[in-house]
Amino acid sequence: MAHNQDNRQTRKRRKPYRSSRPTSNSHTAPPAPPSSASSSYPTPQTHPLELGLSNEPIIDNTTKSSVDDTKVIHFLSKLKPRGFQTVSDDPSHITIIVSSFERSLVDISTVKQVLTEKFQIDDVVTTEGLPGTIDVLVTVYGRMLNIAKAVVFLIFQLNTKVNNLQKDVFTLKSSTYKAHLLLKNGEEVQGIKYVDIAHLFSYEFNKGAYDVFVQGDLTSIFNFILHCLDRKWNLETSLIRLEPMFGIHLDQALKSTSRENIDIKNRARNTLLQYLYPASRYENIQS
Repeated sequence: MAHNQDNRQTRKRRKPYRSSRPTSNSHTAPPAPPSSASSSYPTPQTHPLELGLSNEPIIDNTTKSSVDDTKVIHFLSKLKPRGFQTVSDDPSHITIIVSSFERSLVDISTVKQVLTEKFQIDDVVTTEGLPGTIDVLVTVYGRMLNIAKAVVFLIFQLNTKVNNLQKDVFTLKSSTYKAHLLLKNGEEVQGIKYVDIAHLFSYEFNKGAYDVFVQGDLTSIFNFILHCLDRKWNLETSLIRLEPMFGIHLDQALKSTSRENIDIKNRARNTLLQYLYPASRYENIQS
């Protein structure tokens, strides 16, 4: 009996020891993740990831004019001057003022071709100043009636195609067409919705040259141009000196301050200082 007990003890000692902790050389497989039904582990992807967000396509929401070029040309071809307006067949010209940026957006050669074919004008000439000059002069040459129609069509193009930043809708009867004309005068306006005459800073070197801003419908601007040509208010652009400068009007800075206003301002200033500082400090500030 004692011998059998010794054999059992020997077998127990010779039994290999199995560690529950893996060694450094162990290559045991990692535990399998729980099933997707009971776990938040991500499912392995078998295809490339795709972005869930993308840029929205840019939509061209440019509002077009209610009338196209063909209808405007047809409208102008039938346009007649007012009964009291005299029209001459003598050669003449008139100049509109555009910015250098507007000029860069307008193909003058194409404009000249269209105006020549549709309105039988003689020529379209642009005048630019030194580098840095903002204004560009666009002069249309021909007979009075043809000039007025051609310039009105050019104004239509500038308002509806170039300067229509607000996506406004223009019609043949719209009174929101705007233009700047280079004239000697702009008085005795008839039928124009709005007119403003400015002796611009860049034109102060040119005596008698004015930037005349007009706003109205196509018919009113047409008759206004005829009126200016009849009064010979147009200018020869070769005599105009364009300068690379511009002016900003600050109304308060341009007005002289009266003595009465200076006294009121000083009293208000002293009252404020007395309220903010003690008497001793106020006297030092005053001194």
